[in-house]
Amino acid sequence: MRISPNPSLKTMMRTVLLGIACLAATGAMGQQTSPWQLHARIGTNLGTAGGRVNPTSFVLGPPNNVYINDHAGNRWRLGGMVGLDAHYRVNRRISWRFGLQLEQKGSRVEVTSASIYVPDAVLEFSALRARPRVALTYLTIPVSVGYQWRPFGVYGGLYTGLKLAERQAGQVPVGKESFRISRRNMGRYSPLEVGYQAGVTYTPALLSRFSLDAQFSQSLTNVAATEGWAGGPTPDLRNRVVQLALRYRLTR
Repeated sequence: MRISPNPSLKTMMRTVLLGIACLAATGAMGQQTSPWQLHARIGTNLGTAGGRVNPTSFVLGPPNNVYINDHAGNRWRLGGMVGLDAHYRVNRRISWRFGLQLEQKGSRVEVTSASIYVPDAVLEFSALRARPRVALTYLTIPVSVGYQWRPFGVYGGLYTGLKLAERQAGQVPVGKESFRISRRNMGRYSPLEVGYQAGVTYTPALLSRFSLDAQFSQSLTNVAATEGWAGGPTPDLRNRVVQLALRYRLTR
């Protein structure tokens, strides 16, 4: 009678071979880098919140009783940003980019005239040389797609900005006096904006964890609120920002 091999021995051999195959696959996976990369970004920007505007006004008094007439501002001002980006590499050239950043946009307001209300009279002053600053602080969430060919790359996509703060500050000379403007959250600007962005990157070969970004972004929606503007209809304003940032790759 023919004796068949021991079934327990065959099971053990299969288990050993399967274990060796699993170890080999695990080792191969360990040699591969993750498709996800995390980057920190910090930079400066030059921005304006201008567009089609009508003369608008706001009051400083009392006790000053000063009325300021201005245009919403096509003048550029300096701002800044700091944030994190997560990149998902589809292949060695194409990647998806998801960001979370805190940035300050805004503009310089062009003051056209001012009025002082005194008993039985109104004193009007025009051609003022004053450009108070408007600072708009946003939490921005960009989503874009990038294409890389070392050492350069390009990217483009959309972003959503949630307004966290709004401030207008500066000096306005009226006659022989000078009045300081300092107003917060006056409700002139919308709490939400949607826009597009596009940029280029440069990654030096000897410092591959660092990159330089140059980016342009612009609102697709009107950033002016429907309320908070006196002396005319709501203006049509767009945030326009030119940004230069330093990026550092936190992961391998």
